[in-house]
Amino acid sequence: MVKCIQEFYRCASEFAVAKPPTVTVPDDTASALQAAIPNLELRREGSSRSLTLGCCEELIESLLHERYVSNHLTTNSFALFIANAYYLIRPLLTVPLRRGLQRFFLRGWRELPFPKWPVDRTVDQLRELVLLSLMKERRIDRIPFIWFWPEVTIRVRS
Repeated sequence: MVKCIQEFYRCASEFAVAKPPTVTVPDDTASALQAAIPNLELRREGSSRSLTLGCCEELIESLLHERYVSNHLTTNSFALFIANAYYLIRPLLTVPLRRGLQRFFLRGWRELPFPKWPVDRTVDQLRELVLLSLMKERRIDRIPFIWFWPEVTIRVRS
């Protein structure tokens, strides 16, 4: 059973796999993944890139638990120094000066491949790609109806 699919979609055993398939990743999703996790290695297969199923499950867990967040400040000691200095003197700064500093340091954020603002769908896209790969491998052409709230009874008051 593929954990990341079974837990999220609540799929039954039709998605159990003997040999895990590779998951083909489109370029926009691949660039977002590589921006989030710089040491990620995607295999080239022609014009597309692919990941193993186990790697997809690890990526989903890392992205959901935001394990990528600490990479920027821990790898760049100058950025860590600047951040610490800013938060040390922040109570002394006026609001207009703080906003100016924030604008300066956050310039170019719209061009960042990850996370996309206002809503990043990288995890959802990765889950969809895994589900599609599993469906192709098992020759399943339709997804069964999925009810996300198990064992819920709706009671109508009269």
